[in-house]
Amino acid sequence: MINDGYVLTVKSHGVEISGGNDPDNMAIYEKAQKMAGSLAKILRNAGGTMNTVAYSKEGYDRYTEGITDVMQYLGIDLSRDFSVNGMKFSKNKNGWYE
Repeated sequence: MINDGYVLTVKSHGVEISGGNDPDNMAIYEKAQKMAGSLAKILRNAGGTMNTVAYSKEGYDRYTEGITDVMQYLGIDLSRDFSVNGMKFSKNKNGWYE
C-alpha cells in the first residue's frame, strides 16, 4: 500500500493501481499513478521488453518520474547499484540510471 491507501499490483500486462482513501485528492492519485507507471517501465526494461527508455533529457525525465519514490518505498537504496529481475542498474556520472 502506498500514498493514502493506494495499492500497486504487478500483473502480466503492467502495474495496476487500486484503492485510495480519498479519490478526490488528485495530487495523491497522480503521484500513485506515476509510481505505478515507473514501476511498470523499470520491470519492462529489466525484463528485456523495453531496451531503450529515452533519447533525450526530457524523455529520460518522463521515464524516471516516480522511480525514486517507488524504489524508496520498496526499500531499494538508490545511492548504490541495485538489481531488478536480475538486471543490474546504477547511476552514471550524470545521475542517470543505466
